[in-house]
Amino acid sequence: MRMCTNTNTRLVVFDLDDTLYDPRTNAMFPGVGDMLAALKENKFAIGLASYNAYAPDVLRDCGIGRYFEFVEHEDLVRSAQILRRMQAACEHVVENDWKWSSCVANDKRCMLRNILTRSGVPPEDAFFVDDQVRYLKTAEEIGLRTFEATTDGRWIPRFLTFIMGDDECDT
Repeated sequence: MRMCTNTNTRLVVFDLDDTLYDPRTNAMFPGVGDMLAALKENKFAIGLASYNAYAPDVLRDCGIGRYFEFVEHEDLVRSAQILRRMQAACEHVVENDWKWSSCVANDKRCMLRNILTRSGVPPEDAFFVDDQVRYLKTAEEIGLRTFEATTDGRWIPRFLTFIMGDDECDT
């Protein structure tokens, strides 16, 4: 099936729990893998902004980590806070070569801004998908377009129809 974007969207950022992943069953919602593959095939950059320290484990264990270029999660936030405290307490602390977050805990706005900065995509060319209205409002405040997910995965076909279509395709 040929799909192509009919919007200016270049980046899609997802929340994890109750958006892509059901923590009650420890499994991705049906259709998540196919949706991510379709987005990647159509040249969208994909990000994750999650408060969960276990996010990298979920991405790896569910086999979808390869789709994500930009990930911000609670463990990165905590690691950054620890590293900053170590740097303040010690004269010589060598920073690891991995990217760490400059966010404080539970700051979705900061996570989204970090992803936008690292991706180079302006907010108006990015979408944020979450099941919680308060985080969607936060994303809208910094200029991202948003899509409200349901906590059962049934939103996925509607989202794909919304973000991709057969009109205005490059041939």
